[in-house]
Amino acid sequence: MLLMKTVLRSTTMALIAISMLAPACAGAPADDPGEGAVTAQSAEAEYLYGLSRAELAQLHPLVKDRYDLEAWLDANVAPFDCGRYGTMCQDAGEEAAYTITEMSYRMGLEGASIDEIDAYLSGALDEATRAWEAREDERGEDERVDRSCFFSGGANEERLKVTAYAHKPLLGNWNTHASCSYQVKGLFGIWFDEGGASIQACNRGELRDDGTVVDRNPNSGLDCRRGTGGTFDSDTLLYFPSTPTLTLASFARCSASKGGWSASGSCSVAQD
Repeated sequence: MLLMKTVLRSTTMALIAISMLAPACAGAPADDPGEGAVTAQSAEAEYLYGLSRAELAQLHPLVKDRYDLEAWLDANVAPFDCGRYGTMCQDAGEEAAYTITEMSYRMGLEGASIDEIDAYLSGALDEATRAWEAREDERGEDERVDRSCFFSGGANEERLKVTAYAHKPLLGNWNTHASCSYQVKGLFGIWFDEGGASIQACNRGELRDDGTVVDRNPNSGLDCRRGTGGTFDSDTLLYFPSTPTLTLASFARCSASKGGWSASGSCSVAQD
């Protein structure tokens, strides 16, 4: 198992590095005979990652509670559509999101279980998110106003960054989590993570159908963790909706303190 994780980690990071240098491809044309239940439109479609209809049909049992076969094929018609995946593209970059998603499909074709795919997605997206945010920090572009919120606690050179994540992979469970960062202002006014803070990171997620909550994790309150450092994440909370049309919402709440400084606050995001 350790060897498998090491290989997957190495493969993932290599793919992410390549993806940052080259745009994501749309997918090769399908070349297998059409399935009997598939419409003429999807039978002629080009699919993501160069996969054939037969390969996508092989993956379908992993998502059959969420998609019927025709809907599953339609969801994987090229080109890659970031709008289907929640905040994955904003978190990791479009190319990395594409590459990581492709890897999860390849794992499924090789016989990996949903649990193994979920574990891979969680680790790979976390690493890619860290790399992408580091690049944003270097460019001074870290203020994602749609789902990151900042709290100064009255200070000018210190702040708490609270970010809510809502990922909707087509293959595997949807998930939410919160990221809490203690930051200080450096040269040229650029904020960067600084260690040594005591941090609490909390998250709650909801599935909604036309505004009505149909599932909530945890059912009451927030799921919280405590730690120290510059950045600390809540646990990742999982959801497996019966339909891909539901909205996934993530509520993040954080607090941090260091020396005589402290701040707390919350942020949220909802993805249709």
